[in-house]
Amino acid sequence: MTAYPFTPSDAKSLAEQRENPVQFDVIKDFADGFATENLPTMAIDYLINKQDFPEDETYNPKEDPQLTNYTDFYDLFMFSKSAAESTAIIEKLKKNAEHNYASPWYHIGKITGAFTDPSTLLLFSKFGQSAKIFGSAFTAEELAKQMIEPTRPDDYVPWVVAGGYGLPFIMNRMAKGSVGAGTQQKVIDADKAYHAPPKTMTQEIYEDGKFINPTDRRTTGSVGAAANEQKVQPTLKSEFEGEKFVKSNLGIFGEDGPWTNVFRLTKSASKTARTMIADILDTPLLKLKNTKEYGFKSTDASIETKLRMREVGSIEAMKGIKEQYLLYINRVQGKTPKTELGINLHNRFNGEYMSLQEFATEVTKTRLTKMQHDIPEVAAAARISDEKVYKPIGKDMQDLGIRKLPIERELAFWKSTLETMVKKGEGSKTFKSKVDGQTSQYSRTEIQNKIKKLEDRLIGAEKLIEDYINIIYIKNAIEKNKNLFKDIIRED
Repeated sequence: MTAYPFTPSDAKSLAEQRENPVQFDVIKDFADGFATENLPTMAIDYLINKQDFPEDETYNPKEDPQLTNYTDFYDLFMFSKSAAESTAIIEKLKKNAEHNYASPWYHIGKITGAFTDPSTLLLFSKFGQSAKIFGSAFTAEELAKQMIEPTRPDDYVPWVVAGGYGLPFIMNRMAKGSVGAGTQQKVIDADKAYHAPPKTMTQEIYEDGKFINPTDRRTTGSVGAAANEQKVQPTLKSEFEGEKFVKSNLGIFGEDGPWTNVFRLTKSASKTARTMIADILDTPLLKLKNTKEYGFKSTDASIETKLRMREVGSIEAMKGIKEQYLLYINRVQGKTPKTELGINLHNRFNGEYMSLQEFATEVTKTRLTKMQHDIPEVAAAARISDEKVYKPIGKDMQDLGIRKLPIERELAFWKSTLETMVKKGEGSKTFKSKVDGQTSQYSRTEIQNKIKKLEDRLIGAEKLIEDYINIIYIKNAIEKNKNLFKDIIRED
């Protein structure tokens, strides 16, 4: 593979490029955003550029050679009536990729284009403020935009329909300025529930299945002066009460309903059950212990939150790989795309330089060659993934003994089997598989060899695997040769 030298002048040029502030073309960015959202502008462009293509009855998008490299965007060409129309759609895709989506002026132009659509005028008339009238006009405009612009995302439609009918309805209700007596009473009840002192509990308290005295306090191991300076510890009863959620006043839709397992667990007489439900919730709900009466004690991070925090390394690695890819294309091609869409589509169809997907594939392969590669950016990206992802995960695996555990279990099984055979004077042992019902026979020598191999593997499990990559099982390949797959899984 050809290696391109990264000279000091290239490094200096790249550093200067990074130090310069990002420049936005106010007029161009605003105009691009405005043109993609304003219906009159889109209609004029449609008529001027003669985008009403004559139908070709023999045309089939699946057989069009110019769409070979656009299989990921095939949904845009499904209703194309001619090769000329498909060509126009391709040109629009290329033009859209040139838009500076990172510019705030682009989004300001897009918002301005939406607010200057004809339907907006209805909001200034009493007739047009009706949810039915405005929603119908707003939806009709979006459908017209979908017809005019084939590359416009379809997921705009449900949002436009919801906003067109929902927002006027809500605003008209709010404009009346009246709040029902039932709603007012719920607000009052919620305020009292939040600020009221904790209720006296008469039920027994259990922790880990054992009854505990609710008046006891936690003890600490401090002695001497340190013990005298400690704050008064809350009673076990107070700790137990604090794990209860603040009343939501949702009635049957909340803690009084039959389907709210979360609230039922918080009413349990077990403190473990109360704390467990908070540990598994994605977003912690307000508990009594979070209020003033219980000392504003915070809730620990949930399991979901901790799992998300473990994704930080993967996200940083992906950013690092993308930065190295930009360095690569800047070095070999002299410029870099400005948008995410441009980066993802860059070099996908030219075959001369690597695309981002091909670059990432080379990064994975480089892990098997001790982080060495002819392209320096690929090697650097491989080292980033190693430092941010694989080494931290490997260290956790070593600390938890994950790699050693299955080896130790299998080793203990064969040692126990061999010991039993020696006591009974047996020369071989037969086992029947619970998976396929096949029987396998092992002699003493074979079992001793297995034990030796497992002991060697156990020694090797003491250190990290330097060239580890993720194992991916392809379902179609497995189904074609199930016996081979079973042999691979069973292999020591």
